[in-house]
Amino acid sequence: MPERRDAPPEKQGLRGWRAFLVVVGSGTLAALLVTGIIVGGLRLFASVVSMETSSQQTAPIEATGEPLASLEPEKLNLCSTTVDSLSTVSVDRVDSGEGYVDTVTEEGVQEGRTVSDDCRWTLVPEYNSPSPWEFSLQYEAVISVADEDKIEISIQEFDRRRGELESRFSHVYSQGEDSLTDESYSFYGEADGESGVTRYILLSRTKSAVYEIQFDAQRSGGDSSAIPETAFRHEAEKLVSGMEIDLSLWIPE
Repeated sequence: MPERRDAPPEKQGLRGWRAFLVVVGSGTLAALLVTGIIVGGLRLFASVVSMETSSQQTAPIEATGEPLASLEPEKLNLCSTTVDSLSTVSVDRVDSGEGYVDTVTEEGVQEGRTVSDDCRWTLVPEYNSPSPWEFSLQYEAVISVADEDKIEISIQEFDRRRGELESRFSHVYSQGEDSLTDESYSFYGEADGESGVTRYILLSRTKSAVYEIQFDAQRSGGDSSAIPETAFRHEAEKLVSGMEIDLSLWIPE
């Protein structure tokens, strides 16, 4: 009998519609994978850009610039230019605005020049006070002086005023040096001659300028407790931060 040969084994693999489905499925999977990578990359890029933008928007603004070599007439005005434009305090000016003095001459000679003002506002504090406070600012800045040191002149003026401030109180609860400016000294207590009024005064010197911040707060009828000193100082800090920038930039070296 002739030998029987076994049939050759069938080739392994996918054929027909199965092969078609595998090819199509693999291509789709690859396309989805590539799309996912692209989308993920775009999302990561957008997230980084968003974080950088947010960081730029929330970064604190720092004052920059060098002091001016000279000061134009009526350029320095702490009441109208500084305090009235501060967004951190709620104030309403009540004086006539006619107390501003710049002693510079029409010819522009600036020897012995000073800038001064005496201004008043009502102030609504962040502290829960029964009524707005009375707020006043007095200042004098020595811009130039002949044959003398304007810083030394302002130091002497600071010392003179500090010696007079206690007389504005019937009772002083606390007083002492502060660190807000080149020199600062504060008084806190009962206002002299005004029943039920708590008073706070901050005397400060920045470069060759000396200024006083005074707050008067009326206690409510049935409340015998005084407005806390921390509430006054908080409002003073906001005012000082604005005035320090302007005085440092506008007063020539």
